[in-house]
Amino acid sequence: MRYQYADQNLYAQIRLLRIAVAVLLGLLAFAITGWYAAGRTQRLSLPPVLTYGAVLESGKIHPSEVYVFTGYIWQQLLRCESDCSRDQQEREERLTAFLTPRFRSSLTADRTTRTSELRERSRYILPLPGAWDPSRVLQVDSNRWTVELDVLLVESIGQSEVKRVPIRYTFSVLARAIDQEYNPWGLYLDHMPTPPQRLAQQ
Repeated sequence: MRYQYADQNLYAQIRLLRIAVAVLLGLLAFAITGWYAAGRTQRLSLPPVLTYGAVLESGKIHPSEVYVFTGYIWQQLLRCESDCSRDQQEREERLTAFLTPRFRSSLTADRTTRTSELRERSRYILPLPGAWDPSRVLQVDSNRWTVELDVLLVESIGQSEVKRVPIRYTFSVLARAIDQEYNPWGLYLDHMPTPPQRLAQQ
């Protein structure tokens, strides 16, 4: 009888181990499925000031990232080395992945009407000191922002500077994860809801 009870205990332990192994395999399969279903990359936006730490949410776009995107792309679009009538078109073609078709069309129309003005003119913009502030980015909805960008616009013809003015540009920016191979930001300049505004000289 003693051996019979020992065999029963042994079989019970084996059955319990089999159940435990089955549960662990099920959990492993669930974890592997979730791992494959999840994106290979996760988007994390860091606020500009981390003195007191930050709470990061995967997939959430911080306003500072929208502001930096807007400033960087607009600075690249307006940069002309020697002839804006030619250089600006090349810039628009190179940065078209960051522009909506509507905004690209408006840039082309503006450049076409100002061809004679832009010929043989160089140009660049610089952010004004202290231009960044959270109030510069207004979230309209989950995928759209209005961004105010204060910059110094400098234009020259040859060696002569012909324009140096502080300007505020206002942009509508969209978030669309269309093709992250060409647009890793997932953000697009959509249009200017208001005309550029000349600021007082500082």
